[in-house]
Amino acid sequence: MLLDQIVQEEFEIEVPRWGQKYYVAYPVNNYNWLCVHTKPRFLVIDLLVKAGVFKTDDLAKRLGVEKFDTDETFAEKLGMPSTVFVKNRNQKSDRIRLRAKEDFDVRSQSFIDFMRDAFKSFPK
Repeated sequence: MLLDQIVQEEFEIEVPRWGQKYYVAYPVNNYNWLCVHTKPRFLVIDLLVKAGVFKTDDLAKRLGVEKFDTDETFAEKLGMPSTVFVKNRNQKSDRIRLRAKEDFDVRSQSFIDFMRDAFKSFPK
């Protein structure tokens, strides 16, 4: 898996947890910093970051993807290209969810730079 190779080469993480039924988890300090859910036609990439560091609109522009619209119908959501959404979890952390479809290149410099920034903002 190309994304797995990128993550393991770029970041000092613990051994990936491949034993989960629906996702692969990449822990840092025993917390899942990154979870990758595999779907038939796309990847769902979830990242745990400090609250308030990233904004959905800024990330969409930075990554060249659409802003995920939670108000769309299920069919409309499935028909969207790659999307991103930042959701607040609590006072200390947010979750970034990137739906990476065929139109998204995980090898792009903008994605790798984003991942570096997300890693730096992991709420330790």
